[in-house]
Amino acid sequence: MWTGLPEFDLSQPWKNLWSIDPDVTYLNCGSFGPSPIPVQEAHIALLREIESYPARFFFQTREDLYEKTTNRLAQYLGTKGDNLLLAGNATIAMNIVAQSFPLDPGDEVLLNNHEYGAVQLIWRETCQRQGAVYGMAELPHPINSPEAIVESIFARVTDRTRLIVVSHITSPTAIQLPVKAICERARKHDIAVCVDGPHAILMHPVDLDDIGCQYYTASCHKWFMAPFGTGFLHTRGALKSNLKPLVTSWARSLSGRPKHWKDRFLWQGTSNDAALLSMLPTLDFWNKIGEETFRRHAFPLVQQAHERIAELFPREPICTLPPEWNGSMVSIPIGVTDDSNRNIGQPDTLQTTLREEFGIEIPITYWNGLKLIRVSVHLCTEQRDIDYLVDTLKKLKDRGTI
Repeated sequence: MWTGLPEFDLSQPWKNLWSIDPDVTYLNCGSFGPSPIPVQEAHIALLREIESYPARFFFQTREDLYEKTTNRLAQYLGTKGDNLLLAGNATIAMNIVAQSFPLDPGDEVLLNNHEYGAVQLIWRETCQRQGAVYGMAELPHPINSPEAIVESIFARVTDRTRLIVVSHITSPTAIQLPVKAICERARKHDIAVCVDGPHAILMHPVDLDDIGCQYYTASCHKWFMAPFGTGFLHTRGALKSNLKPLVTSWARSLSGRPKHWKDRFLWQGTSNDAALLSMLPTLDFWNKIGEETFRRHAFPLVQQAHERIAELFPREPICTLPPEWNGSMVSIPIGVTDDSNRNIGQPDTLQTTLREEFGIEIPITYWNGLKLIRVSVHLCTEQRDIDYLVDTLKKLKDRGTI
């Protein structure tokens, strides 16, 4: 029987708990956070158990393990298991919200110019299909207070605004947004809020019920470092019964338990559930390590990287809020760009140079006419990784590559 997380030695250097290629300086957990070795081993052990007796797993074990995983994750996130739906990632969860949220012609969905590109596309296409208005708020530049963020969003609200979609931590610009304050203000206008939160899980304490949004979507493969293919959708009250699955299947329990609102989502054809259910050993891993251990390690390294790179490339910052508003990830302007002729998915030449010539994995992004370098730091990051990145950027600047 699967026992979850194996024992591991806490006295070793943190980096030894990951299987990252030793020839790579990995500074991109904000895109893909590799699972720690003990979580990988638990994931593989569960997969082997499933393969040893698939019918037993799908008919007898799966639903109980799903419920246990959901309840543990919900407890960690400050909510009840009945409010939480496991999903493969935040994109899947956001698509469920987009398919389910009621919009009439002329209603507005309001985003802002710091939102993730895929989320913008989901809602742009949803509004087009339903005859709704796709609205875009412009946040201040630079951002200098949480209040300014809230005011800039609600300056764009109209009497037809039905939903605000906002990141907990923005992807291109790596800024924590005041989502609780946005939800409090939205309630006064009877506007629903959907928070896109894949970067918040573990980086900051997340209390879903306290935030007060109608929907919260997240991936768990970034800072939380669960296996790839893990995430969730949080909602509450009557909204749960209105959720529509992206895939139609049996919509019933396979184990004979009473009918439940999640039945339409729980069985959507045969799938490999080992990743989703390995959020249990991931929770055990962070319970043993301590999430504050991660923050005490990562936050100062990110702040140091921010200061040193900003000194190399002196430009107006995106945000002047204190360092805790960045947490373990920061985006730093290193140049200006006209990316109008750049194809989506076309690799940036600097990013390619850093990867292929120097073995540094880090994203170079384009936002609002700026070229940004986004530094992500985790427990598997060491001081020498930051030193190497800064020294390499200086070398490239000196030779005119940047």
